[in-house]
Amino acid sequence: MDFQIPCDCGKVLTVTEGSAGTEVTCACGRNVRVPSLGGLRQLAGIVVPHPAPELVIEQMLLAGTLPPDRNCVHCGAATTDLLTVHVECERAWRRGSDSTLSGNIGLFIGIFLKPISFLLRAGDEEQVFGRDKIYDLPLPVCPSCRAKVSDELAIWTSLRRVPEYRRLLEKFPEAKVEVLQG
Repeated sequence: MDFQIPCDCGKVLTVTEGSAGTEVTCACGRNVRVPSLGGLRQLAGIVVPHPAPELVIEQMLLAGTLPPDRNCVHCGAATTDLLTVHVECERAWRRGSDSTLSGNIGLFIGIFLKPISFLLRAGDEEQVFGRDKIYDLPLPVCPSCRAKVSDELAIWTSLRRVPEYRRLLEKFPEAKVEVLQG
């Protein structure tokens, strides 16, 4: 795809995606910095998709950059105190093995007719769909505001004050939340 970028001289240069992040020379002789691919798309008015919030959370947890702000989510005071909030967004689900009708029949027959149970179970492998999306999120809450995080609604309200957590909860509005003791 071709993109248009302006030069300080007033001319418009046409560049491709392959030029993203480089410099090109204008006919006037000036070197013009080409934005990143995301920047080029933004200049062209193309909506740049945001990464899935759970991927952002996972990356930030691995990097140790959560929470991004160390101020209490209630009063704004600087704090080193963190509550750990267990957030269960989604669980993988399974089909097959003992969870199916043939699995239950196989178990029943296995009790009475062991040789036949092996035949029934041979093609009944468990399949896993999706993946668990469960996170222990650090939430900055000073000691004097800790009592404000007492029930599920209060936990949700507190989590939503951190932008990364708000996007996660918007995607998973049925998420279960609880403050971990310890």
